[in-house]
This record gives sequence, structure tokens and C-alpha cells, in this order.
Amino acid sequence: MSVRTSVQNKIDAEEKRRVTESGKVLNDFKTQVMSGMPIDDKYIENVKTSVGGTPNEAEFNFYDQHYDNIQKFSHLSAVDQQKQINQFSQELQTSKTANPAELKKLLGVYSGLYDQKKKQNETDPNQSAAIKGLEVKPTTAMDLRVNPNNFISNVVHNGVNLVSMQSTDGTLKILPISPADLPNAKQEWDKKDPTQKLDFIGNLIQQTKGVPNGNKIWGSVLGQLGNKDNIYVSAGVAKMQNFHSVDGLDVASSILRGDALLSSKNYYMPKEDDMRAAFNSYVGQTVQGSASDQQYAVFKALYADIANKSGTVHVKGESPDSVVKNTALSLATGGIYSQSGNFTRYLEGSTKDWKVAKPYGMPDQKFENRLDQGYQRLSKNLNQPTSYFKSNYRLRMTDRTDKTGARIYELLNARDQPVYQMGI
Repeated sequence: MSVRTSVQNKIDAEEKRRVTESGKVLNDFKTQVMSGMPIDDKYIENVKTSVGGTPNEAEFNFYDQHYDNIQKFSHLSAVDQQKQINQFSQELQTSKTANPAELKKLLGVYSGLYDQKKKQNETDPNQSAAIKGLEVKPTTAMDLRVNPNNFISNVVHNGVNLVSMQSTDGTLKILPISPADLPNAKQEWDKKDPTQKLDFIGNLIQQTKGVPNGNKIWGSVLGQLGNKDNIYVSAGVAKMQNFHSVDGLDVASSILRGDALLSSKNYYMPKEDDMRAAFNSYVGQTVQGSASDQQYAVFKALYADIANKSGTVHVKGESPDSVVKNTALSLATGGIYSQSGNFTRYLEGSTKDWKVAKPYGMPDQKFENRLDQGYQRLSKNLNQPTSYFKSNYRLRMTDRTDKTGARIYELLNARDQPVYQMGI
């Protein structure tokens, strides 16, 4: 081999190495551009030199040319990014351009950034908050174990960040515990006994009082720790509302104790089909879908605790105890009232004894007295006899209250449309 050939081979090898390395340099540059963070001019010049004369030069020129636009786009909220993508896409379809392929490629870059931000908002919203310059507090399992009040303070802080961001970006989820911390935090949560969990829930609710959308924050935290099992959220609601039975049973504590019993392999419950049938018969159409499943889970937990406290023992496949069942149903739902009458429903014929959810723990007689008062107010305001409202309209409880704090009930017509409303 001649000296000339040897030198040429070396030059070719070095050029091939430069081309190969330029690919890595280009990928690093693209990552920096897509991050949305400012890039040093000297770094850009070094990349330009590294990729010059290689097949990667054209790709570099594309990202270099559109650097400012990509930076601006990356700082938009996911909602605004989606709007800009739609507008840009519409312009591409209706306007002539000298280089449609390049603009279409830029649209692809925008779409990739939007997908990335949306995914981050849905899975790691605390990272989205950090990128915006907001402080994100640690949510470690160690804190949950040895200093739960500090853990609560941190998740509430993160939750406030996320609630404020969600007001302008609906793609963002309220997940105050960071995904890196969550697996260990859930393990630590599972180790706590019912009393410790109840103390935690009480303190969490207390620290969110006065905070905008505080209920959303504590509900999200309990949902994360409970692995999307809303039994803890239900216990939180019971704790916040201070629900008790007429005998003084703390409903929140009972839910958590019962949930712990249900997870024990040595604790037997009545036949599942019988439990579900009893629940469905009691609540009727007052709850449906996921809300029904959640309330049923609460009913089972309450049944387990009440049966255990009363010394009621079941063997596998046994039917529910009627006393325990009725108590658990009443506490799980707050009470269901049967509205007597024969009501016409569009496409469904007539309905008798319509089921109505009552304000939590309100006795039937007190509820009926409140109903009579509401009917009398409607009668006076609308110049109709009270019998007109009682006979023709079914009641449905809402989650709203009037200015006096009374729970608002809607009066439904035959098409299930609310026509009137009154506070109970």
C-alpha cells in the first residue's frame, strides 16, 4: 500500500468518524432546542461547525432557522399549543407557500412538543410546575413515615401550584405526589393502621381549609395513596362532614376499620351477590355508574366494621345480617327516602315509589316536614296547589345548596328534565 493510499484511508476514516459523531451532536442539539431552554450562541456555532459538510447539516439548519419559533411554542400551555397547531394546520391547507414540506415538518415538531407536554401534564404535572419556575416540594415516603405533617404541608403546596395552573390548562391533572416518590409513599401508606390513616386524613383536610379547590387537592392525594381506590376519599368526606350514627359511631373511622378487615384473608363477609342485591334494592336509581361502585365499597366496609363490633360472625356464603345491613346502608348513603306516587316517565311508562337521597342522617319525618315546607313555598310562588308538585314531579338531590345552606332538590318532569327546585 502506497503512502498516498494510507494517508487517504486515514482521511476517509476520520471523515467517517466525524460524520458519525455529527449525528450525536445533532441529536443533542435537537434535544436542547426542544427543551425550550435558552441555548448559548457559542454552543450553536460549535454544533454548526461539527455538522458542516455532513448529511446532518440540512437537519441542523432546519432547527437553527426555526429555533425562535420552537422556543416560543414550547413555552405555551398545552391548550394554547393545540390552538396554534390547529391554526397552523388550517393555514397549510388554505395558503400557498414556497416550501410546504418544511412547514409540514415544523408542524410535526409542534405536534411532538404538544404530545410531550400533554403527557407530562397528565403523568408528572409537578415537573410542568417546575419548568414554569414554581417551587415543587419533595413528597418522600420517609416524610410520610416520620413527619406526616411536613408531608401534608408539601403535598398541599404542590396541589396549590397545580390548581392554579389547571385554571388555564385543562390537560393538567392534580397529582401533588410526584411519580418518582409515589410507589414508596403508597407502600408507607399501606403500613399505617386505620387510626393513623384517619389522623392523616383529618390533618390533610384541615390544612386545605381556606385553600381554593382544597377538596380537589386532598381528594387527589388520597386517590394517589389509595391507588385510585376512592374508599379513602369517602372516609375523607365523612371526616370533613363529621358524619356520625345516632349511636355516636364515627363513620370515617368505621370505613377505615372495615376496609382493613376486608383486606384480611381470615375475615368472612356474606355472599357477594346478596350484598350487591341488598344495596341495589335500597339505593334504587339514586346513584349509578362509578358513584354507585364507590358507595357500594363504602357499604361493604361499614358492614364489616359494624358486624365485627357487634360480634356478628359469618361463614362463607351466608346471607347478610338484616340489622347490620340496614345500619350500614343508612350510614353509607345518608339515608334513602321513597317518594310515594305513580309518576309517568317518557319511554319508560310509570314509576312507583321513586327513590330519593336524603341529606345525610336526616330522619324520614324531618325530611317529609322539610318537603312540605318546600312544596308550600312553590305553591305560594307559582299559584299551584301543593298536590300538583307532589303528584307530577319526582325529586332528585343535587350537590348544590341555596344561600341558607339548604340542599337543593330538583323536581323532574316525565322526560327527567328539572323544571323546579327547592331547598330542603
